[in-house]
Amino acid sequence: MNEKEWCNKQAVHVAVVVDDIQSVLENYCRLFQMEMPRVKLTGAQEDAKVTYRGMPTPARAKQGFLQFGNLRVEFLEPDEKDSTWREYLNKHGNIIHHVAFDVEDMEEAVSVLAAEGMPMVQDGFYNGGKYAYIESENKLGVMLELLQNDK
Repeated sequence: MNEKEWCNKQAVHVAVVVDDIQSVLENYCRLFQMEMPRVKLTGAQEDAKVTYRGMPTPARAKQGFLQFGNLRVEFLEPDEKDSTWREYLNKHGNIIHHVAFDVEDMEEAVSVLAAEGMPMVQDGFYNGGKYAYIESENKLGVMLELLQNDK
C-alpha cells in the first residue's frame, strides 16, 4: 500500500440512485419535515466530458441533496444512457451507489486504488472540480467517488 495519504479520510456524502427522484425527495421531505431541495441536471457532455468504462458517454442524471445533521445525501436519477448510475439502478433498483471523499490529487488517488485492484469506472467534471468513480464494491462493499475541487 502506498504510504502517501491519498485522501483526507473525511466522507463528503453518500449517494443513492433512484428511479423517480421527485417522488423519493417528496417522501423524505414529508417524513422528515424538510423543504424540497432544488433538483438539477448534471453537466452536459461538452462540459462534463464524462467517460464510462473508458468511453465517452452523454449520460446525465437528475440530482438533488438533503442534509441530515452532518450527513449529506445525494439522490441521482440517471437517464437511459450508459453510466455507472444506470448500471446500478438496472442491476439493484433504488440503492446506495457510492460514498464520496475529497482528494487533493485525483491521479495519485486513482493510481493508489488501481494498485489495490480497484479501477476507475467513470469520471468527469462538474462546476468546481472533477470526479471519479472507483469500482471498489468487492473490496469495500460500496463504490467510492473521489472529488477534487478546483483551487
